[in-house]
Amino acid sequence: MATTWGRRLYFPPSSTRTVDHRPFAVPREGPYQAPDREAQRQVEALDIDCVFSEPQYNPELVRSVFGDMPVDTSVVSDPLGVEHAPGPDLCAGVIRELAQGVARCAEE
Repeated sequence: MATTWGRRLYFPPSSTRTVDHRPFAVPREGPYQAPDREAQRQVEALDIDCVFSEPQYNPELVRSVFGDMPVDTSVVSDPLGVEHAPGPDLCAGVIRELAQGVARCAEE
């Protein structure tokens, strides 16, 4: 489900995307213009600045949804910690990375 953090939007890599807490069942890839238009409408209506995605989500797909809209689609987060080494610093590293992504977006 998409999550909004202030004026930021997060799309997890699942077969269901949500905007404003309403799910849209869509394939990971391929044409699905109606949900894209709804996502774009919500981004405009909520004045969203950033879209967060996970590493396994195709960045071109995220960019294709938002096209020329003034929204930053470059923020990638890893909430599962896949890119972090197992150990006592795993949770702190994941939280720090998420916080840095939010901070980068807030600065822009």
